[in-house]
Amino acid sequence: MKLCILSDASSLHIIEWAQFFTRKGHAVSIISDNPANIDGVVVYPIPKYESKFRVPFFSSIYQVIRKTITIRRLIHKIQPDILHSHYANIYGYLASLTSFHPHILTCHGSDLLVHPKRSKVEKYFVKCALKHADKITLPSKEMYQNAVHYGADPDKITEIQYGVDLQQFRFTNNEKDENRFLCTRMLTPQYRTDFIIEAFSRLAAEFPNISLDIVGEGQERRKLEKIVTTKSMEKNIKFWEKIEHSDIARFYNQASYYITASPTDGLSISLLEAFASGVFPILPDNQSNQSVADLGFIVKLYDLESVDSLAAAIEDVLADSEKLSQKCLHNRKLTEEKYDRSRNLACIETLYLKMIKKFK
Repeated sequence: MKLCILSDASSLHIIEWAQFFTRKGHAVSIISDNPANIDGVVVYPIPKYESKFRVPFFSSIYQVIRKTITIRRLIHKIQPDILHSHYANIYGYLASLTSFHPHILTCHGSDLLVHPKRSKVEKYFVKCALKHADKITLPSKEMYQNAVHYGADPDKITEIQYGVDLQQFRFTNNEKDENRFLCTRMLTPQYRTDFIIEAFSRLAAEFPNISLDIVGEGQERRKLEKIVTTKSMEKNIKFWEKIEHSDIARFYNQASYYITASPTDGLSISLLEAFASGVFPILPDNQSNQSVADLGFIVKLYDLESVDSLAAAIEDVLADSEKLSQKCLHNRKLTEEKYDRSRNLACIETLYLKMIKKFK
């Protein structure tokens, strides 16, 4: 099978996706705005086209036209059996303009839950991507209604979360610090890390031994570091420099609790990594995380608009730590049943082959 992926080649998830199918013996190529060197994968960069238009709208149209022409030429050169785009608001839209079939679109979360609400242009991009895809995969049930709302044919939608590497993220209790919390989200406004810092600052006097490792990069890093310094929380909260994903498992191994403040999510890979590693999650009470609880996972939910609610949730889990290992083992077993990456990507492979056969 010749698979062509249209996405960000520098994304860890895309790299792992491509390498899985390369190991299975398939010919994999990636067309991307952000090229990267990936063993066994041919990556075709999309040039950075300079627009002469000063009006942003016309500049965007120019960029889309030039990129579409380039992508069409590359697809003609590659002659793939199937095209798979990731993220509806960017690459999914560009894929829809190529008229190539079969085309599978995978939405990941923010492309359906956040971006269409930002502007009419992004909403239009998402609607076009969903309309023209031959099959749409989503990582969670929460995203189904959003996809249908923006015009997706329900019969084309399949729920598949590509899962977590259970060999890399192992269940362990040996190294865990019972007062240690972990946040592995990007340091951007969307993930509200300042919300978490504020909750910790309110608990520091009562729980002087609690600690928070923040492992992530993003535009808000300096701002967040300044907040920690202003609140004199340097002993409790530590920011880590960029960590290779191959090394991040050790942070999960050392932490007892995973914490996030993102108001919207699909089913994030970082949450699955926490489940797999035996780290208990404290999550905002939104539709996605309610769905996680409905699947049988044991989590602690808090009011996503209330710092006091998050602080109370942290107090609750610290007070109820005796049964923590039992809860985490339960979550690990569910993760093995539902989100084993090797098994779930094998399901994607089956989907590829069915779509290729259908369009021959």
